[in-house]
Amino acid sequence: MVSLDQMSPSTNVTEGMLLETYFEVIPFDIYVVDVHTFELVYANRLMRQHLPASMDRAQPCHLLLYQEPAPCRFCKIRQLVDEHGLPSMQTHVYEMYDEPRERWLQLHEKAITWPDGRTMKYTIAVDISELKAMQNRLAEAHARMALMNKELQAQNQLLQEHLRLREDVERMTRHDLKSPLTPILNFPQMILEDHPELPPRTVEALECIATAGSKILNLVSKTLDLLRLEQGTYVLRPEPLNVLALLRSALRDLDPLLRQRGATCVLQHAGQPAEKGACLLVAAEELLCYSLFSNLLKNAAEASPSGAEVVVDVTQEPGMACVRVENQGEVPAVVRQRFFEKYATASKDGTGLGTYVAKLIAEVHGGAVVLDTAQPGRTSVLVRLPLAGPA
Repeated sequence: MVSLDQMSPSTNVTEGMLLETYFEVIPFDIYVVDVHTFELVYANRLMRQHLPASMDRAQPCHLLLYQEPAPCRFCKIRQLVDEHGLPSMQTHVYEMYDEPRERWLQLHEKAITWPDGRTMKYTIAVDISELKAMQNRLAEAHARMALMNKELQAQNQLLQEHLRLREDVERMTRHDLKSPLTPILNFPQMILEDHPELPPRTVEALECIATAGSKILNLVSKTLDLLRLEQGTYVLRPEPLNVLALLRSALRDLDPLLRQRGATCVLQHAGQPAEKGACLLVAAEELLCYSLFSNLLKNAAEASPSGAEVVVDVTQEPGMACVRVENQGEVPAVVRQRFFEKYATASKDGTGLGTYVAKLIAEVHGGAVVLDTAQPGRTSVLVRLPLAGPA
């Protein structure tokens, strides 16, 4: 290998030394090769660290640098010179793997006229092994993500099939439940028509049976709606609904449970006993709200000690109707954080669905339901529903 300072003409030496100084300060491997003889003319300090101390300077660059017996497959000399063997003034940038040193390089190559008049190719070799390793890690991560995405799509498809199967089971169950409800709906009316002389108390009981059967039929028909509430696909069709009248109806249907437990229930309007014709309109669906309040009232009655009183108070806030259901007894601390979660219950006989369904229904109406345990020894559940706008 010939050093630049060995050139005889002073001008060439000066220019060569300037080039050598410039190449020495660049923090990458740099070497210069004669494009015709493949002689390694110059290597900067960083490049010399990769070369053997006792190298045969007569060996061509491909053998000295990359241990290749013939010109390297990636050699770009033909593209760097014109048909006369002079610099084409083009710069080629490409990547290659340096097998002897087990590293990835990005090579920046260009042909220049050396101070002694020969055409040379200089190469700046940038070690990009870390970048390649990062790219490989990223590629592996993308591959893993693609595989996970594929698995997720398969699981999602399976979930959709399960949901469709669940809907089919729901439809079949509703169909099977409606058949035994037919006599419950029809027989009370038939008895009333055949026996008009029945006492008022019996007539009221038969009418209550017919009403309860009708509500059960409607609730069975709405079971698929609860599934859509869970999925967030339910389409709400609210209408003006008198929440006080709805609560009266729910409390009337709850009367057998209250009697069984020796409990009572008081309906209030702004802290005072609710008048029979009192009205507060909310924008809601009647069957959904009936299910909401029936669940909360039933929970309150079952959680109350024998002989206790359940208080239902209806108040009004800006844009919202507020229904507070309060009973004696405290929700266990371990249940409070999960009170509205599915299957959360403190009762051995409970399903843990009542408060969960109530939350779904309140939220689909644009309202909310919260648990209030601030008062020791008592539990309150507050439901907020949007008021109906002016007709």
